[in-house]
Amino acid sequence: MTPTLAPIATVVGTIGLVLTAALVAALAGLTRYLAGSALNAEWPLGTLAINSLGSFVAGAASGLTAGSQTIVVLAGLGALTSVSAVAGEVATMNRDARNRSAVMYVAITIITVVLCAWLGLQLAPAAS
Repeated sequence: MTPTLAPIATVVGTIGLVLTAALVAALAGLTRYLAGSALNAEWPLGTLAINSLGSFVAGAASGLTAGSQTIVVLAGLGALTSVSAVAGEVATMNRDARNRSAVMYVAITIITVVLCAWLGLQLAPAAS
């Protein structure tokens, strides 16, 4: 009877997947932080840009294999995009009596991210 290396290969593959997901999540979180720091002075343009990009990539990722989708959508986009950041920015605008800006920001965010997701879906390769 010959021993098989399949269990070792499975463990090594799983560790590689976990490390890749962790690296992608760290880079995505850093990107979100830097964009917010650079562009969110008067209006949350950085958050809008990042969430729009994330929506586009999520749509485009629909044609990827299941494993690739897991890394891109859950690890990458989960760390990149942020609904809680939008909620915090809206709360800050309301606290500062910028209610009209808050409503405009929510409307623009919803329209933009849906449009970007749709565009990503249009460019995605057909899932097999």
